[in-house]
Amino acid sequence: MIHPPISLEESVVAFSGDSRATPLPRTRARRAAMEDARILGTHAFNRDTEVHADYWECHPAGDEVLVVLEGCIHAAVELDGGIEEAVIDAGHAFIVPRARWHRLRVLKPGRLLFFSPTAGSRLRRHDGEQTGIEAHEALTMGRNAHQHKGEW
Repeated sequence: MIHPPISLEESVVAFSGDSRATPLPRTRARRAAMEDARILGTHAFNRDTEVHADYWECHPAGDEVLVVLEGCIHAAVELDGGIEEAVIDAGHAFIVPRARWHRLRVLKPGRLLFFSPTAGSRLRRHDGEQTGIEAHEALTMGRNAHQHKGEW
């Protein structure tokens, strides 16, 4: 039996360890995250708060793929003692390397497609406090990158 088409505005697709894809209502996405799944979904953004810009996020279980479908975002990734930045326009993808702290800012409202590993994912506020998988509840690049030192 095949799954009927689903709305990624109302659901996510969870990929289990055996690569089986299961559509889930967003209300069940956290359960999938606890089961070591990878989550595929979309997220509309208008403001920085909708991409948790005040937090750094980290996915130790694997790389995260971000595709800007509409709009434009700014990504910052902690890398080798500095911060690498990229502006991601509509139609472009950005790969966040495994276990790297990263954060996003909205440059132009739009929509994002994400494919995120969930096991062990964490958020870190600027004050250093870390939280667990809530990152995926909050949400449930790559041109002109350059490196610089200091706070973003």
